[in-house]
Amino acid sequence: MANIKFKGIHKSFGSNKIITDFNLDGKEDEFLVLVGPSGCGKSTLLRMIAGLEKIDEGEIFINDQKINDLHPSKRQTAMVFQSYALYPHMNVYENMSFGLKIEKRSKEEIQTKVMQAAKILKIEELLERRPKQLSGGQRQRVAIGRAITRNPKIFLFDEPLSNLDAKLRVEMRREIKKLHKRLKTTIVYVTHDQTEAMSLGTNIAIMDQGKIQQCDTPKNIYNKPQNMFVADFIGSPSMNLLEGILKDKTFKPNGPDNVQIPLEKYNFINNIDNASISLGIRPEHVYFEKINEDCFAIKLKSEIIEYTGHEQIITFNFSGQQFLGKFPSTIDIQMDKELDLYIDLKQISLFDKNSQNRI
Repeated sequence: MANIKFKGIHKSFGSNKIITDFNLDGKEDEFLVLVGPSGCGKSTLLRMIAGLEKIDEGEIFINDQKINDLHPSKRQTAMVFQSYALYPHMNVYENMSFGLKIEKRSKEEIQTKVMQAAKILKIEELLERRPKQLSGGQRQRVAIGRAITRNPKIFLFDEPLSNLDAKLRVEMRREIKKLHKRLKTTIVYVTHDQTEAMSLGTNIAIMDQGKIQQCDTPKNIYNKPQNMFVADFIGSPSMNLLEGILKDKTFKPNGPDNVQIPLEKYNFINNIDNASISLGIRPEHVYFEKINEDCFAIKLKSEIIEYTGHEQIITFNFSGQQFLGKFPSTIDIQMDKELDLYIDLKQISLFDKNSQNRI
């Protein structure tokens, strides 16, 4: 049982601020994913937990114990690196047992822990091989096994799947998910891949420019993004964001067409009116048929069709603004035609143009 807490964390490299006033209370035995674009500070944060990077300001706690000044070996964390970090001159058994030997554990304990980890990861038959004799997926399993043998309170994963091909990434995602369920311990996982974040995390912290933009469950982040950055970052393709004016609980998109979308049923957070806003709707919440009484009917012209296999992404012209819809590839859609569409108003999000926050 372990949790992690960040309190007022700051980190700079010279004049370049990497992390600014980072605060987060983790939950016990959660799978916390730190996700964001390159350079947002997520890997730096992970290295500070491990003790590989000094904290400029603020405090990190594991189970209410401040770890700022603890030696890395005393923090009861284990890190799995993107590059695997295996010793090429050692076989798999030696790589997995190396940390335990440094800690001067007995041969019997080392053998027990290595064999237990190997069994969990199904790599018993690889123990005599060197890293160069292993595939990428096998090397990653060995790196994870080395972390398991140390029985840490917290596992730290730094983009562990980025060097694997697409099929193997999917397989390893499942393995890591199973591992968390089996070990029942806290994992802090860094990635720039939103699919990894959404499929693995029990909670996701979306970062940009060293700050948390939103920390919540995958479901809440997907359905109720707290600002336009999150709305645009999560989703493939990302959320449509139509610019326009909110007046008397009606949205009028910018552009020449006289379209007015009623918003009486929207659950407003703020009392706002006569303001420039963005209306967000995900491409998968656009339909060719009316699925409920909250659907808004509109005619839009199709401009581009992109086939992705089981789906197709259609680009429409919405009063001069780009608007995407995602549909099954079994539907026959014609190019350059005005089509009848329905937008599910129960699924929309509204954002203030100035603050870019949800309203």
